[in-house]
Amino acid sequence: MNFMEKVKQNLKVGMIVKNYKELCNLLGEKVKTGESKQIQLRNWNRFFKYTKEGHKFIITKILDEEEQKIDGRSAGNHSHFTKEIAQNILMSIEIKHEQSHSQNTWLKIIGLANSEYGKTADIDTNKRLNYHPLIFTDFYFYGAGSSVKNYFQSALRYLESQKLATVETEYVALNRVSEERLEEIKEEYSCYSDKIFDQIYELKQEYIKQYGKDKFTELFSDNKLNFPTELSWDDFLYRKKPDNTSDVEHTLLSMKEYQKLKNNYCQQHNIKPGTLKAGKKIYYGILKENHWQTIYEKYTIIPNCKNISISCTKEEFILAQKKLNQKVYEHLVKIITDRYNKAYQIWWEKVQQQLPHCVKIGTPRPQYTQAYRDKGEYFTILNLETRLDVIEALIKL
Repeated sequence: MNFMEKVKQNLKVGMIVKNYKELCNLLGEKVKTGESKQIQLRNWNRFFKYTKEGHKFIITKILDEEEQKIDGRSAGNHSHFTKEIAQNILMSIEIKHEQSHSQNTWLKIIGLANSEYGKTADIDTNKRLNYHPLIFTDFYFYGAGSSVKNYFQSALRYLESQKLATVETEYVALNRVSEERLEEIKEEYSCYSDKIFDQIYELKQEYIKQYGKDKFTELFSDNKLNFPTELSWDDFLYRKKPDNTSDVEHTLLSMKEYQKLKNNYCQQHNIKPGTLKAGKKIYYGILKENHWQTIYEKYTIIPNCKNISISCTKEEFILAQKKLNQKVYEHLVKIITDRYNKAYQIWWEKVQQQLPHCVKIGTPRPQYTQAYRDKGEYFTILNLETRLDVIEALIKL
């Protein structure tokens, strides 16, 4: 007998249970104390509701089915944003009457980022940013740009756990080029292959003339001769500039189909997933093999009209956007500043610890320490001012 069945069999609405110990006996639960008891009581609330009078438990409601458990870890450490983000999502659907968007578009609509989010160049800002690739890799994969995605995902989990909305996820894969352009590139590749073949043939004749046939065969077998390397069709196409996204066809993949695609790629190329580096390798490998220029997640959020009632004006929604954005922006500035200062302090202490060794060999300068060589360029390019500039340029409304 599972716990829900025990509740329905042993408890009735209006029933008065003398104390906590007796309630445990009725439900076949262990008597607990302290924090464990509080967790147990919160868990019971997913099956039945009660009020207390002194030590007595008065049963007020028996649920038809178990409420889904809300795991604080799944909501992340930013759960104080979750309800506001969820509210903005529902308000945006009420105002715009649109339920399906890419993740980046949702971030901009609800106020988690501004219209520049997603860019790595040509950013409209009053500040001059150093467009070093490391800055945007850090922002979108490790820093504030990654954090707002996590906030959004937490809100989606909240909407589903509270049965406020259904969230459907699918993946949109955009072809690299249009069908017409693809035929042109195939012709280019055919000419390119013929040209490489002719170059290799001519070089072989020159090497035979230079070394003689027998010596040439020996050098050729040992890969000691230089020949041009022919690009595969996949590599050749991948080096071509992709067409405008509005000009190409797209493929829709379910979450299950996309996961299968990733699993197959890992097996074929012996890649162990689980790290950011592996994830990027898998992603770009799939793009190349399938002749796609990008894959993005598309979220369709369908409000549950039975459980919610949203009514707001456009002005109220804009105000909610700005309010959320300001709160998130201030939070990101604080956590990024704290993280940077802590990381910088640890790194600089390592530099100082290694300085005595440099004195011994006659070069007492921080830049000659191993710690500086390892991370000096990183902290120079990704200094705190630059990090905060990027947050302001891509997040703040």
